[in-house]
Amino acid sequence: MRDVVITGMGVVLPGCDSKEALWRQLTQRECQLTLDPATGDDRGRVVGRIHGFDADRYLPDVPSRYYNQCPRDVQLYLASVALARRDARLEECDATRTGLYDGTSRASFSSWYDRIRRERDLPARDLYTRNELARDTPGQAVGIAAALLGVQGPALTFTASCSSATVALGHAFRDVAMGTVDIAYAGGHEAALVPPLHLMYQEAGLCSPEQETPARAVRPWADSTGNVFAEAAVTLVLEERERAEGRGATLLAGVAGYAYGNTGVHPTHVDVTGARPTRVVRQLLDDTATPRERVGFLIGHGNGVPASDLAEMRMMHAVFGPHAPAVPLLSTKPVYGHGLGAAGAVNAAAATLMLRERRLFRTLNAASSATAEGLSFGSTESLPVDRLSGVCLSFGLGGHNAALLLRGPGRCGDEEGLEGENDG
Repeated sequence: MRDVVITGMGVVLPGCDSKEALWRQLTQRECQLTLDPATGDDRGRVVGRIHGFDADRYLPDVPSRYYNQCPRDVQLYLASVALARRDARLEECDATRTGLYDGTSRASFSSWYDRIRRERDLPARDLYTRNELARDTPGQAVGIAAALLGVQGPALTFTASCSSATVALGHAFRDVAMGTVDIAYAGGHEAALVPPLHLMYQEAGLCSPEQETPARAVRPWADSTGNVFAEAAVTLVLEERERAEGRGATLLAGVAGYAYGNTGVHPTHVDVTGARPTRVVRQLLDDTATPRERVGFLIGHGNGVPASDLAEMRMMHAVFGPHAPAVPLLSTKPVYGHGLGAAGAVNAAAATLMLRERRLFRTLNAASSATAEGLSFGSTESLPVDRLSGVCLSFGLGGHNAALLLRGPGRCGDEEGLEGENDG
């Protein structure tokens, strides 16, 4: 198994399009959510919308005719890939040894919703053309990216509900580690802020009731309030270490392991005991020979829904035992909202930056009451050198549980995770 490192990051999030902005907003707890009237509710709902997005800004070297009629979610994805490629300083590479791995739960849902609404005014032949075959077919975002980049390796889309991006990253990690590819663009994208989805989630009791102060909309764990949904596109560049070091790349973090498991009990209900995610995280730590006391943090699902919050808190105690209060449980969703299929990639990007900077962030709105079962929700302290490992955990509707283990950018087996670091 080859050593895998992260060498680039492309983020397109509400109010954020760089890893520098991502780090500042997380550490300063700068909420990027806004009150939006276009959600099927008279008063509007808090959402994480990417305002003022212009694909031309992110794709200056690509003729606009290749993407200007693509659905919004595809444009967001292409922008994140272009940013990741630029951040990793990747230019020439072996096309057959490069892959694309994307996760999304509702590819082009908004595009199809808009088209169906226009059926009353336009004939079908004007709405459903051969162009839509390439643009709106699920999985075509990676196909378009592959054509633009000349990638001839795997071009795969994973759909595992809100665990989609974590699953995509996990498969990319395995392919790089096993030598199937040398470079992988991996992450997730989502853009489905349309009234039907909001109405469906509201009817299910999953949405935050907050309609005044966006910064208070997502309050995970002890003060659970519900989801706020968001647009998001995040792509990470995973690379074989020796190749990355050989070209002088900046090493942001290492990817050490991946584990997945399905609850297999109910398609929508969450097992509040946290039994399945407990087994998944234990498997991840055992497979990577990672002592529990060496885990510096866990970025969880943290969506503010009571059932999943309770499952996550119980998982923390089951996995870490008496050590649980020393492992901060973190969430990015109070700042950026729940990016659905892209949520796991947001977590992985945040974990990468914490390991790179060797500092924690504190979860916005995390409760400190006794009902939080004695857990810690982060701080602004430095990560000790013997705890430069972090777990990223995703829950998905249908029972999906997926987890990644990230480490500092030092070589695997280097206890402190510092030696062998290449700053480019």
